[in-house]
Amino acid sequence: LNRLLADAMWGALDCVVVYRVDRMSRSFLDFGRILGILSGGGVGFVSATEPFDTRDTTGHLMLNMLEAFAQFERETLAERIRDKVNAMRRKGKHVGGAPPLGYRLDRETRRLVPDESEAGLVREIFELYLGRPSTIHVAEELNRRGRRTRAWTGRDGRRYGGDAFNAGRVWTVLSDITYTGQVRHRGHIVPGEHEAILPKETFNAVAEFLARHRQGRRGYLSLDPDGALLGGILWCRSCQAPMGHFHGGGSRRGCLYYVCAKDRGRRRGLCPAAPVRGEAMEQDVLDGLWGLAADR
Repeated sequence: LNRLLADAMWGALDCVVVYRVDRMSRSFLDFGRILGILSGGGVGFVSATEPFDTRDTTGHLMLNMLEAFAQFERETLAERIRDKVNAMRRKGKHVGGAPPLGYRLDRETRRLVPDESEAGLVREIFELYLGRPSTIHVAEELNRRGRRTRAWTGRDGRRYGGDAFNAGRVWTVLSDITYTGQVRHRGHIVPGEHEAILPKETFNAVAEFLARHRQGRRGYLSLDPDGALLGGILWCRSCQAPMGHFHGGGSRRGCLYYVCAKDRGRRRGLCPAAPVRGEAMEQDVLDGLWGLAADR
């Protein structure tokens, strides 16, 4: 759509033909913006199955009415889906998406069923964390033991998953209340239809450690002038992991660096990428943003 509008602005198109009006957009404001760009570039707009002429006021009225009904249909459908999902969550049902590690989806009952081959791995992750509350340590130990994430074959025949563990994947497992046979819904915890594979006492003990760690962490975005402008939004090109930041010399007045979270301070050697000077990185990003802002 962006390419289409760009061609319309620079006079590369004569007319845009759609099967139905709602195939272009189902938002009234968005559709008006698109028509404004098309008309500004002298580009016509035609619907193949809806006969109306946009050259007069009656045609514009019909077009706006069709688009208003299309938006109403979209919003009504979305509201019904949200109500259905909320009702299912209140009953503790699985509402879609990939089952968490340790479970598989029963196609007939649409319920989560424990997968014993993965449930043992989940219990092992919790035991390792209770022995040493560090997600990085747990990930390293799992990789040393040869443990891998879930692997599956997609509809295209390709093999997915089976990757090494990192701190983020370990954190996802440790913070998932599904393993206690419960479901979290809008800040409330309700009993689920699935069977628990982990005692609640174990999960609560791990949750206390995670809460302490979360309280000790700094926010992703620092509004302090000496903070990191790109904190929490950079990703490492080498290993596709988030990048953290630190100040040289351990002081807020020191030089700012961005470094892969797998290799914080280059003490572990898990990522081949070197730390990046923060000032240079931030200036490059700002220059790029100014260039985009100036490009019509």
